[in-house]
Amino acid sequence: MDKDFQAAVKELRDALRHDLLLESRHRQSGRRIELLIVPRGPIKVSMYQEQGGRHHRPHIHVQFADTCDGTFSIEPPQILAGDCRPRFARRVLTWIDARRSALLQAWDAVQEGEHPPKLEITLD
Repeated sequence: MDKDFQAAVKELRDALRHDLLLESRHRQSGRRIELLIVPRGPIKVSMYQEQGGRHHRPHIHVQFADTCDGTFSIEPPQILAGDCRPRFARRVLTWIDARRSALLQAWDAVQEGEHPPKLEITLD
């Protein structure tokens, strides 16, 4: 995958980390002091060649920390399956919407065998 797509995945990872930081801040209560550590874990965005798959439409898989592990359609952007906190699902859907054309092109390339049957970007 080209560097532009890797940069886009990095942007999504950073946005999800920021949302995680904000979510943790809002949960603080009273005088308790909380040490907040944003996970350095990877984000993984994957796309697979469909062979009679269950979603029957262009989609990606996103995994990030313990906040999001879901399958998202590209056209239209929506969550199809998985467990993703609402704030993080919205962030992923916004990211997909902004990159819809590039994601659909990548989907077509994977389905036509121009890429390996599994296209995956994992960033720490």
